[in-house]
Amino acid sequence: MKNRKIFIFCIAIALAQLVAAAILYRYLPDLIPSHWDAAGNINGFSATWTLFIFPAFTLLFTLLIQALPKIDPKGKNVEKSALLPITQVSVAVLMTIVMAIVLAASFGISMPVNVIIPLIIGLMFVLMGSYMPKVKQNYSVGLRLPWTLASENVWVKTHKFGGYVFVISGVVFILGALIPAPLNFILPLSVMTAGLIVTAVYSYREFKKETSAERDKSV
Repeated sequence: MKNRKIFIFCIAIALAQLVAAAILYRYLPDLIPSHWDAAGNINGFSATWTLFIFPAFTLLFTLLIQALPKIDPKGKNVEKSALLPITQVSVAVLMTIVMAIVLAASFGISMPVNVIIPLIIGLMFVLMGSYMPKVKQNYSVGLRLPWTLASENVWVKTHKFGGYVFVISGVVFILGALIPAPLNFILPLSVMTAGLIVTAVYSYREFKKETSAERDKSV
């Protein structure tokens, strides 16, 4: 029931984005801002119609997430995962914020993109990381590595470890809002990449330990 309410909420966000895009479309210039550098300066433009990508993406992503429990072989585990609705809402909110930034910039209103985006991404990572240890084994969400899918025990250990990595990465992204460009993005991205690599190595080592222990028992 809770997931259904979140689904409806995300659909409503997508529709609100669509209505806003349709109403404001005629007042927008032929080209609208579509890219910013690490310092928050506009350095790329796209055709006005690309504004409709935001509601389209939000809608399609919401529908995809909603369909995962039905197509995943371990759908019950996916359905019970709090990470699923959190991801659904996070992406819908992120798309709304980015769309608002694009609209504001199109009308000449300057927004501190170099502060807003790291903060939003950081909060998303912290939120996802805090729920990651509770994700049960499935083929749709989480750290789906060959060895986590092969062993439920390795899955649990990896997601507990990975949860810390996501939270730490999120905190570094949030701190990135206070760091001068281009380190405000380079540092968080480097920490996140290193964290994911360490998590994968940790997961593989746990799998090897488990298989070695089982081999020793059988001898």
